[in-house]
Amino acid sequence: MVNKRKVKGDKTPTTEEEDRDTNLAAANENINTMDSVEEQEEEEEEEEEEDENYDLTELRELDNAWEEEMGELIALDMRVTALEEKEMGELIALDMRVTALEEKAVDENNKIVDAKNKMEALDILLALLEAYVEEVGDDSPEDSPEDVKEREKKRKGG
Repeated sequence: MVNKRKVKGDKTPTTEEEDRDTNLAAANENINTMDSVEEQEEEEEEEEEEDENYDLTELRELDNAWEEEMGELIALDMRVTALEEKEMGELIALDMRVTALEEKAVDENNKIVDAKNKMEALDILLALLEAYVEEVGDDSPEDSPEDVKEREKKRKGG
């Protein structure tokens, strides 16, 4: 700041002198500012170098940790794959059992159908046999010829 008090024999500074003083003061501040900027840049460069060294060490540690994690993930993936294969094998075995049971059920159903068909055929044969017996009579091979004649007489009106 410019001293504005008048000293004996001093004259009042002109505008040019004030401007010059202001410019000198500003230039002096800039020089001081430039020195501090250079110092700050040097400090930042030193910090960056330290950071780079720290970053390399940290990166190595992170890389090692990442490799360990990847190893664990690969091991887990292998276990999951093994379990999936085991489960798939069990599912295939179960599917084969179900298929066998279905085939057995179909076979049993076919046997039931066959038995029903045979029963129906036997029912038809029985009905035919009963009709024949009614028509012919109750002759049996054990009957004597006299028993047969007697039955025929009964049928004819006896």
